[in-house]
Amino acid sequence: MFLFTTSRCISCRELLTRSENALCLTCHQKMARTFMLPKTNNIAEQRIEEACRISWAYSHYLFSKGESIVRDTVHEFKYHDNPRLAYEMGREVGEYMKQNGMTHLFDLLVPVPISWYRRLKRGYNQAGEFARGVSEATGIEMREDILKRISWASSLSTRNAEDRKKVMGSKAFIAKKAISEVRNRKIAIVDDVLTTGSTLGACVNAIREKEENADIGILTFSINE
Repeated sequence: MFLFTTSRCISCRELLTRSENALCLTCHQKMARTFMLPKTNNIAEQRIEEACRISWAYSHYLFSKGESIVRDTVHEFKYHDNPRLAYEMGREVGEYMKQNGMTHLFDLLVPVPISWYRRLKRGYNQAGEFARGVSEATGIEMREDILKRISWASSLSTRNAEDRKKVMGSKAFIAKKAISEVRNRKIAIVDDVLTTGSTLGACVNAIREKEENADIGILTFSINE
């Protein structure tokens, strides 16, 4: 039985073993962690407070636009048809949160939706796959039918902060379900990267339009430094 595959690590380019997906164990262990704690006025909470009112925020890894294993990982599951990697990273983050007493913060995971066009083109929602992994690890419910994206724009990844605010300043998302289905729930809005907070803020505000006092927090795989 061969221990290695013909696939190579997306970061160091070494051959992967059959148990590895996109990243070798060495590079995985080098991924830059934030080590932030929720409800401590951490950098994620500070960044999003201008866009919306939240109870807490947590980002697991630090995303850099320079050479970064975290950046390569996000690009792999977002742009290179690897939803399984997003799911596996979600399981990892979920296990960490469970082991470190963070799962009391939420009882419902709601991933940031993508447009129908992008979902058709990509075949999946990376935030949804990440949230699915968190759900599997924690046993906490995940629902993709709570929010709907109703405006379409080209990718925000290359836009500056002001442009992001303009795009998300309009009504970009709506809460699809009757608020009775999420009332008295502790909601975690889930995404892959927290950049300016515009997208996540628009999602939070869409729910608050129906339930002003909803208990909402933010959970992301990474935060852009």
